[in-house]
Amino acid sequence: MTSPSAVRPSGRPGLALRIEPVIEAARGAPNPTGPVRWFIRAIEDGIELRTVIRRWSVADELTPRTGRVAGGAALRNARLAVAVQGRRPLLTFPPEAGLLAVLRAGASAAPQGEERLLYAVLSAGARETAGTSPAAHDVAVRTLLRRAAEAEACWLRELPERPAGLARDSTWPAAAVGPVSRTGALVVLLGAEGPGPVADLRLGQALQSVRLTSMALGLRPEVLAAPVPVGVLPHSLQPRLPSGGSLAVLELSPG
Repeated sequence: MTSPSAVRPSGRPGLALRIEPVIEAARGAPNPTGPVRWFIRAIEDGIELRTVIRRWSVADELTPRTGRVAGGAALRNARLAVAVQGRRPLLTFPPEAGLLAVLRAGASAAPQGEERLLYAVLSAGARETAGTSPAAHDVAVRTLLRRAAEAEACWLRELPERPAGLARDSTWPAAAVGPVSRTGALVVLLGAEGPGPVADLRLGQALQSVRLTSMALGLRPEVLAAPVPVGVLPHSLQPRLPSGGSLAVLELSPG
């Protein structure tokens, strides 16, 4: 008898997908404080990510935008949970009010090494990292972080310091527990281009990929702001930023 938590729909070959780990992974993403902004609905061979208030899927106010970024981080975790089960994650964005995204399990596909690593970091959380922290400014570290962002169709740039006009956004959880040294911390600007709702979701997925990658490298990530107004960024940087889209600022400190 097939368990309701392990479904293999007819006409779609592959291993039966266990839904519980997917939902658990999504809920393990960094979630802003304040009002609940999104929720998950289990569907056949996947999940739907929906906003608590229907208009928040497209609204421009800070609360729904923050919710979409957080929802994007949840989607990244959920994609990893699908991938490590040997199924290819398929993400779609139906034009329905209140529906942010639909994630389904596609055909069988062996998980990549990076997917296994990031899921292991996700499962371990702050309890385990790669051991001795590398210097956050090492070229190899910056390259890996940039690749993590680019894999989600986003870009990452290093900032010389935390923007003076940027107070830490208290809606995002503080840095992971454990000893944190901000000496030698790396401050990065993460950006996603495109229309607001799409860019916010894309930014959230890249944000979570960068977070997990930095944790795998032994760094402690902290979201300073997401999304962040362009006006608080250094004037020297603003002319080089693409118009529109969504931005976040993270600080990565040696653990």
